[in-house]
Amino acid sequence: KYMYQQEPISHQSRWSETLFFNLYIRLQAATIGRSDNVGSLLTECFDWSGDSISVIFQTTKNDRTGESTNDKKHIYASNTMPHICVFLALSLYIWCMHATSGEEAKRIFSGTSQKDRFYKILMTNLTILESRGIDLGAILDFLGAHSIRKMADTYASNIPGGPLKDSVKHRAGHSLGKVQDIYDRQCALGDCHVGRTLSFIPMLSALFAELPPHFTEEGNRKILEIGWENLLPGYGHYGPCFQRVLPFLLACLIYHFKTGSLADLLPSSHPIFLQPVMKYADELYPFIRLGINECPDTGMRATGVSPFVTNLIEIHKVREDNVKTQNMISKLYESIGKLPGLVANEVEDRVTIDGQPITRASIEQLIGDMGQDIQKSLSVLLTNYNDSTSRLPNEAVNSVTNSHIEFHHQW
Repeated sequence: KYMYQQEPISHQSRWSETLFFNLYIRLQAATIGRSDNVGSLLTECFDWSGDSISVIFQTTKNDRTGESTNDKKHIYASNTMPHICVFLALSLYIWCMHATSGEEAKRIFSGTSQKDRFYKILMTNLTILESRGIDLGAILDFLGAHSIRKMADTYASNIPGGPLKDSVKHRAGHSLGKVQDIYDRQCALGDCHVGRTLSFIPMLSALFAELPPHFTEEGNRKILEIGWENLLPGYGHYGPCFQRVLPFLLACLIYHFKTGSLADLLPSSHPIFLQPVMKYADELYPFIRLGINECPDTGMRATGVSPFVTNLIEIHKVREDNVKTQNMISKLYESIGKLPGLVANEVEDRVTIDGQPITRASIEQLIGDMGQDIQKSLSVLLTNYNDSTSRLPNEAVNSVTNSHIEFHHQW
């Protein structure tokens, strides 16, 4: 958050440095990548995969020629924590630093010595934070460009219920030993779990399976109607793989703008608020969808979610249904409490208006009719809730059923 809120204070400190740093540090954490690998990323190494951005490093420390470096690293959105979200950092960078030529669009970070550039900005700001009495979690002299990578590796490898350690090591490009390197290859399912873990959303939450902001089919048609060059100048300079990513970055950008996250996260002088895309935000926002585990409108499903998180989602749904049912039953019993007064009023009205004698049979018939109406309402409630009772604990099902039986007995 600190770096997102920084503004240029002189000609030596530009918005490009802030945009660069915010994306660089998040890419390094999300990929567990070495600093020099992140600095040399090409746009053609980015693609869309299901509900995530996939990234491939051209070369690594263990593969200097790039002959066997073809494992995709899946990156996920963090909708509830925009200050951490890689999607948002990438969208801010692309829209504020959009390419003006095909050559410029080839690299994510143009220029050379990006690792040194990142290290300089990192240490400058860590020094400032330390001078303000902020605990850095380690001695400043021990921190450096690879600290982010080591943090991400340690976090993903040690979080309870997290991904397999081998999957984390594969993503980090670590050797597992000569034999295992040959036979134990990286699997997309394992990497997806690591990638979702590195979105830093709490694993014991249904939000762990949240989907990124994305457009419906109507929204994609609306984008084509508006024209990509109007939304992102220089769109045509990017390759086809990166162009597949851009609609999801656009959805992320507009979503956080319309929900107020950008205004809370960024200073009002940030260049993103001056980009042409912002004038189309109201037009495109209605076509953006999200979801937990699955989006019913677009069919997008969450990947990299462990089975126990899926169970948490089901429990979350049952709890929501249970709260709704309890509210409906409370209203029903509240109506029952008003029944004696309603009966008395009805009897009084009959005597006053009809002038007919009131008999026991007529009162029983009147109360019986009211009882049947309430019973019908309760039966409809239980019928509508039938598909949820199979997921409820037995005591909860028995409680609702017994209430119905007791109510019938009283009548």
